[in-house]
Amino acid sequence: MKHHKLQGEQDLEESMEEARERLCRGLAALTARTGAPERLADEDFAGALMRLMSLVLEREKEINLTAITNPVEFAELHLLDSLAPVALPEFEMSINL
Repeated sequence: MKHHKLQGEQDLEESMEEARERLCRGLAALTARTGAPERLADEDFAGALMRLMSLVLEREKEINLTAITNPVEFAELHLLDSLAPVALPEFEMSINL
């Protein structure tokens, strides 16, 4: 017997894949900036961020953690936005203090 995914499951899977692609592109763009740590573009780092997102979105079903529940928006508005400062020269200086 062949298992068929429900439309909602397939939509979520596609959204998660699109979120991962956007996250990886965003991390690569951050890494391309002078002073940003190269480890941002590491696949393991992207995977860890995706796991974090999955955990938050799963827990969101039980308690209100965020209004952003679309995986693509979560990747852009929570993950990438929170990492944007690492490409600033001030961030590099603060690490070396």
